[in-house]
Formats: sequence, structure tokens, C-alpha cells
Amino acid sequence: MADKPIICCGTVIGTPEEIKIYIEKLWQYKGNHKTHGVDQATHQYIFYNNLLPIENLIEIDCTTGAIFTSYLFNVLNPIQVKNNMILRGDGGVPAVVHQYDRHQQLVQLVDNLYREKIFQADENFTDIQSALDQVFCLVQRQNWSTATKFFIDYVFYAEDLNSYSEKLLKLAQFILQRYNPDAEILFSAAQTTLAIAFSSNIDINQMEKIYNLFIQAENFKCVNSSFKFFVKSMLINFTDVLYRNNQQILAREYIKRLADWRD
Repeated sequence: MADKPIICCGTVIGTPEEIKIYIEKLWQYKGNHKTHGVDQATHQYIFYNNLLPIENLIEIDCTTGAIFTSYLFNVLNPIQVKNNMILRGDGGVPAVVHQYDRHQQLVQLVDNLYREKIFQADENFTDIQSALDQVFCLVQRQNWSTATKFFIDYVFYAEDLNSYSEKLLKLAQFILQRYNPDAEILFSAAQTTLAIAFSSNIDINQMEKIYNLFIQAENFKCVNSSFKFFVKSMLINFTDVLYRNNQQILAREYIKRLADWRD
């Protein structure tokens, strides 16, 4: 494919069913590679080898179409900005600007237009998954008071939290990465939901993640009592399971953790 033009995988548009087919094919041929950027190579491969059973595949011109892929254009041409709008190669205004962050002028424009404004979360959702996504956005903006209100109103009292256990764990990790005193109530609520979500079903890999989260939280001195009790109980349970399965070395490690427990 060395003589063929690169088709950017950064912006792919289709119906929900078409996108599902595309992702399945991408994953099928991507395999288990973890190399950064391999999605672009796989994208090329499945397109040029006609492996996508989708009709009317169209490659959009990245300099004159609705999608403006700015990096390559910027290498060859100066970027135009007029009335706080990014202009594509033909002077028109694109619907989507891809790779704006490769160009300092465009980064500054986006910062000035959007990042300095007060973030307003969209409340038009009907499920916990969407509510959690809103909390992620608010934490990213470090809007702790609104994030806390969202979490308590839409997640904290929700039923079937175990269905969202991994998402809750990621959120707790995300909060800790940005932790400050304003995050205390939100993180405490997140710990309580974690204890509920994982109480009925947890494997050893998840246990390790939760234990590491606990250690980080202890360093910040922000562990609540329900989460601490949950982690201690899980360590005891897994120690027993490991001994019964003749995994003495790992069981001793868990015993050491319990022996080092700080009250």
C-alpha cells in the first residue's frame, strides 16, 4: 500500500450499524497489537483490501470537504482563521476540524472560545452511564460542586450499581488524579458506591486495582470508613480463597497486607 494515499482514521462517519461493522473489522485485523498508531495502519488495510461489507464507502477530501484534517494541510499551507472560525483550504467553514491541537494558533483559538467558559453539563440523559459520563466531564473541568451534585442525584442512589463497577472504578481513579480538598465529598461518595458495586462480584485483578486505589487514597488521607471496611473484608476473603486453591505465595502477600494494616 506504499503507493496509495493515506486515508485518515481520525474521523469516521456512518450509521450506527455501519460503525459497528467498521469497529468489528478494525478489531479483527488489529489483533492484540498495542503499538501506538496501529489503528491507522489497520484502517488502511481493511479499506484497500475491500474487507468492509458496507455500500457507498466515501473518502472525504480533508481540505475542501466537511471534515478538515488540519495537520497535513498546515504542513503545506498556512491555516486561516476569520471571525473566530477556522477556514479550510478553499476558504469555507468545515463542520469538523480534526487535529487542531497540532497547530498552536488553533489551540489558542479553542482555548479562548471554549475552555475559559463555565462548563455547562448536558442534563438530557436517561441512564446511569450517561450520568457518569457527565461527572467525568465535570471532574475534567474540576467543577467539583456540580460534579458532586450530579453524582449524588443520579448515581449514588441508583440500583444495580454492580453493572457499572468498572466505570465507577475508573471514575474514582480519575478523581484521585486531580484530587484536592474540593473533591472530598465526591470521592467519599464514589468510595461508597465502589463498595456496593463490587460487594457481590469481584475477581482478583479488580481486587488489585481497588487495593492500589485504596493505598493512593490513604496517602491523601481521604479514605472513608465504608470503603476501608470493604477493602479489608475483601483481602480476608481472597486470602482464604488463595489458601484453599494452594496459592500460598500470593496468600502470604495478602496476609502481609493485612498485618501492615493501618487503623
